[in-house]
Amino acid sequence: MSYFNNVYTLKLDIKQQNPNPVIRIVQYDSAVFKIELYDNGRKIDIKDGERFTVSVEHEATGETHSGIAKYDGEQFVVYDLRKADMKNIGTYRARFASYKDRNRVSSLMFRYEVYEDYETVGDASELTMLQELFQEVEEVGRVTQRQGEYAEDRGDYANAAGDYANRAGDSHIMNWLPYVKTLAERNKLYPNPENGDTVYVIDENKVFRYDGIDALDWEAISGYDTSVIQDIYNTKEDKTVVAKLREDLNSLTVGARNLLTGTDFETPMNLKYSTPTFTFTQNKSDSSMTLAPTDQFVSSSAAYFNLEKEALENNFFTLSFNVKVLSGSASLKFKVGDSAYSEPVTLKASSNYQRVVLTTSTQGLTTNKTNLLLQTTSAIAIEKESFKAEIGNRATTWTPSYLDVKTKLDDYGTRIKGLEVEMNTNVVKKMVYEADKSKNEEKFSKIIQDANGLSSIVAKKVEKGQVKSMINQTAERIRIKASNIDFDGAVVFKNKNNKIDPNAFVRINGGELTAKGYYRRVWRDGKARNRVQVVQLTDGMVRISDPKGDLIDSTKDRDYRYDIDVHGKRVYSTVRSLYYSSDGVSTYRDGSGKAFNKDGKVVSSGTIEFFSHEYSRSRGLTLYSAGGAIGLQAAKNAIHIDAAATLYNRSRQANVIIRPHENVRKGINDFKFGISADNTGRLVYGDESKRLGVGLRFSKSSKNKVITGIDSTGRAGSDVRLEIGEVRANKLLSRDGKETVYFNNAGSGNLTQSATLRAGGVKTNATNFYVGVRGELRVTNTRGANFGRYIGYMPIRASKFNSVSSRKYKTNIQDLKINSLDVLNSTDIKQYNLKSDLNDGIDKVKYGVILEDSHDALKEGDAIDVYTMTSILWDVVKKQQKEIEQLKK
Repeated sequence: MSYFNNVYTLKLDIKQQNPNPVIRIVQYDSAVFKIELYDNGRKIDIKDGERFTVSVEHEATGETHSGIAKYDGEQFVVYDLRKADMKNIGTYRARFASYKDRNRVSSLMFRYEVYEDYETVGDASELTMLQELFQEVEEVGRVTQRQGEYAEDRGDYANAAGDYANRAGDSHIMNWLPYVKTLAERNKLYPNPENGDTVYVIDENKVFRYDGIDALDWEAISGYDTSVIQDIYNTKEDKTVVAKLREDLNSLTVGARNLLTGTDFETPMNLKYSTPTFTFTQNKSDSSMTLAPTDQFVSSSAAYFNLEKEALENNFFTLSFNVKVLSGSASLKFKVGDSAYSEPVTLKASSNYQRVVLTTSTQGLTTNKTNLLLQTTSAIAIEKESFKAEIGNRATTWTPSYLDVKTKLDDYGTRIKGLEVEMNTNVVKKMVYEADKSKNEEKFSKIIQDANGLSSIVAKKVEKGQVKSMINQTAERIRIKASNIDFDGAVVFKNKNNKIDPNAFVRINGGELTAKGYYRRVWRDGKARNRVQVVQLTDGMVRISDPKGDLIDSTKDRDYRYDIDVHGKRVYSTVRSLYYSSDGVSTYRDGSGKAFNKDGKVVSSGTIEFFSHEYSRSRGLTLYSAGGAIGLQAAKNAIHIDAAATLYNRSRQANVIIRPHENVRKGINDFKFGISADNTGRLVYGDESKRLGVGLRFSKSSKNKVITGIDSTGRAGSDVRLEIGEVRANKLLSRDGKETVYFNNAGSGNLTQSATLRAGGVKTNATNFYVGVRGELRVTNTRGANFGRYIGYMPIRASKFNSVSSRKYKTNIQDLKINSLDVLNSTDIKQYNLKSDLNDGIDKVKYGVILEDSHDALKEGDAIDVYTMTSILWDVVKKQQKEIEQLKK
């Protein structure tokens, strides 16, 4: 078994938990704990400690051991683990205690794990592999630097050769093509060459130029050394370093891998989903990003970040970063997917960054495993190169993510490839042009003439009968005709006394083209434009400017790009511009105007953004306006909004209004959607200004779910009616308790109250009519239950009353066990009057039994069970019949 000398430094704080390494030890290996003590982050001087002990307990077996630790006289308390401290495999709880004047002054807990074999501790090559990867990155950088210096030297030669080439004009035209390896490859890639095409063939170590009309006229050009080209070709092998590095990165499974892209802030870092509950910005001035809740923030709100790979189930996940709270205090917590949130950490506002480490369990994680949800209750700033999300329950030092490193390596590879092509072309051109230098100098002397007296044709030929350029000059004009015209320097076309008209010219300078001129135009608004306009092609975009454009609609301080201070006084610019770029069209070159506004606000009056991520991760088209309106108008045809997915109509601070038939119906006829102050939704039709119209109000509550009819002001008035052919409902309730409303309710049975259903009859289309009750169906007088006083029951008249007596409704069926004759004999028939009859003026004698004087078998609550009475009489008759038949015999 291999042995390792494991030294672990532990920082134990008596007031807060410090991140310590996960201690994993191979059983019976040498291991040393070096312990430092802190008090709320401040280091404690332990040199005066009298005694230090370490007590350990095995979590599974409960075995305990204690040992003495020693102060090393400089910084640490050192404890050498003994054999007893690693007797069993598994996790140990350890307690460090310090004593002074025979009193214990500190007692702090930590854990360590003992494994049987080093292979079970973890991947021993993790750190080495990471170091090797970064060493290879450094090596790629050095290779790139060497190639850059090499290219720089060769570029100087190539520039010199280019100068000769420019002066040589069209002599020996050579159109350089990318190099090939073999002659067969040359003929395959360039089957139809043009006169002057030139290519370097690696295997032949020669440069060939096409000088004819068929593929057999490739002519080898000699007279120079091509070893430099061969050296460049060989340097392609350096790219294998990049390929190997990509392989290693793809297989990288280091536990401390950062799963968040863009945390070095070298490229924009965005939220995974845009949300109205948070604002998220990157600040270039102090290299930080700001996350702040908006006024729409609720307790369940969170900002979504995208993880490069899915989090592991039933594990731990850690988020660490340097943060400062910008105002008040902030409670911070996070989670992954549908797992539980971490314990919140509360910080107060500070001008300094504080280190925060949040850890949560991914127990039960099933969905959205690449979603990281971060919640803060106040605005915070996160420092660059500190934001890190990683698998596990320990935070490690910040590192860039895999995709960040891969992007840089891809950039290195692209740059190396570009250098190869550029060096190949430039160096070969240099060698060829040096060979022809003497010929070029001879021809230079023929074309150097006084420009004022030039009136001739200069012809340069590669071969007989082929004219490549021609210049004619007279006092009135210059005519230039050539297969290629190369201007070295700025070119200006003048049209006013041989000088540049400041308001009418075209200028070409390198990659920039500027055109300025007078124009007259009447635009859609009917206002005439009669001014100067500037068109610029520069910085990869087209800018069209009107120097007095803001005067058209009398606006000021809109274009902050050109507002200036003159002697302490602000002078408002009247320039109005449009920028056309590969990202979209805008009134500002950055698409928003934030870069030119002193407060960093969006001030663009209009932007059309292509490839936009504002509303979708899969990009789209977005129209913006900071303070103006955006309109779509089709005067004589339709406007279609057609979406395969959800169609959103949002208004952040006001109503949503739909106005149909605006030009063919009288008055204002709006369908207005809105949210009231109590967070109920409303839909109103009509003219609110004249209190004309009606609508509905929708509650937003888990308990009181109501749709209310309202008038145009939003009030639930009694004059609002609902007219409809059929109403289907579980309940009909009285809104204000009036008796004239029919409704169902869980009433008390007192029919004098309003909670009753009143009708002159009930008619059903069904075969059967069902009345469902929890107790009995009772027919009374109009007082019903009469508030617990005596109840006046009323008769029921029908052709027949049937009692359900099927075996399928009964259980515990047995032969009669009571003496039915005794029941009959113990029950007497009386005559009486009903109190309810006498109260109603009815004096009618009735005949029957008295409940209180009857046998218990006949009682059913406060009533007599007639079916039971009939059944008992039936049994008595059967018995009497048997006796009669016996007497007859």
